[in-house]
Parts: sequence; C-alpha cells; structure tokens
Amino acid sequence: MSSEVEPTPSPMAAAVAVFARRGYDEASVEDIAEAAGISRSTFFRRYRSKEEVVFSDHELLLQQVQEQLAASAASRADAVEAVCAAAVAVFDHHVGLGEVSRARYRLVRAHPVLRDRELVMAHRYEVLFARHLAGAVEDRDVARSCAAAVVTVHNLALRTWLEDGAGAHADPASLLERLRRVSGLLTVPRSGRRRVVVLGVEGEESADQIAEVVRRALR
Repeated sequence: MSSEVEPTPSPMAAAVAVFARRGYDEASVEDIAEAAGISRSTFFRRYRSKEEVVFSDHELLLQQVQEQLAASAASRADAVEAVCAAAVAVFDHHVGLGEVSRARYRLVRAHPVLRDRELVMAHRYEVLFARHLAGAVEDRDVARSCAAAVVTVHNLALRTWLEDGAGAHADPASLLERLRRVSGLLTVPRSGRRRVVVLGVEGEESADQIAEVVRRALR
C-alpha cells in the first residue's frame, strides 16, 4: 500500500501561507524556513528579508520575460507583439498559482511595505518593456507610454481576476487582444507634425475605456 507525499511548497508559497496563518508581523524567518523545508541559513543565502521572499518568483519571471523579448524580431510590429505576449505570460503565471496568488494579493493589500515593493516590481516590468520597444519604435516617449499602458491593462485584468476569480476574467486571449488594441493605438506611425498625447487614467477604468481615451486623443 502506497501513499502520495505532498510536495513541499516553494518558499514564496510557504511564506504566504505562514503569513496568512500567523500574521505578517508575528511570523518569523524560522517559521517560513520550516514550512518550506529549508534551513534558516539556506533562507538567508537566497533571500535578504521576509519582504523579498514574498516576490521571489518574480526574479525568475523577469529573467524569462527578458529572454523572451530578446528572442523576438526587431521590427515595430514584432516588438509590440512581443511585449504584449510577455505581459500575458506574466498574467498566466499569476493565474497558474491560483489561490496562492489570491492569498498574496490579500497580504500585499494589508501591508504598505509589501505594497511599495510590489510597485517597484511592476516598474521593473515597465522599464523592461520600454527598453525593448525603444529600439523598434524610435521615439522613447512613445515607447515609455506604450510600456506603461501595457502594464496598466495587465494590472487591471489581473486585479479583476484576483478579486472575483471569475473564469471569464482569466482568459489570456482576451487580455492579449486588449493589449494589442491599446499598444497599437499608441505606436501607430503618424505622418506630419509630431503630437504629444498625455494619457490620464483613473484606477477603475476598464481596458476598453483606456483604449477609447487613447483613440479620442489621437483623432
């Protein structure tokens, strides 16, 4: 008679579970290390703090995104498509973690220090996208605007999924289409005098509403 042994959770998943059970401030590194099946010394060889382990999966994800972008062609259309596809890959990663992602989301919302670190992490994706687009779009302001729009639409879709978990909101094909629409509006070549478009987006705007704001501004 055999029994299946449950796999040891990743340090990130273990940390999120420990924080949910014991509280962020009360949980210790020892608690996290024990839940993850590693020693205290191993924990500190990999992570500098409790804050860092919460987002540790992003380091590998950022590296994968960078490699994915580097492998894409250099044309404007290919660069934009590569950035949109990379954003969907990040979305898929979060959705693939399921309840771990939702638990982390609740944890981050409850602790400003984690919220600040999450904002820094989102900015790293934005910088990576903008750097990739700059080589193909040629206008750095357009590249930055497009990168910011992609991250905004991604974050809106992800937040919707995290908050209600409805299957319809976890559709990567729908997200990709919205990303293409917004990035296409921002990066389309235009003849004649250059125009600067300032995009102001409220936190609760939908992706379609963002696209409409951009469309009106470019008319």
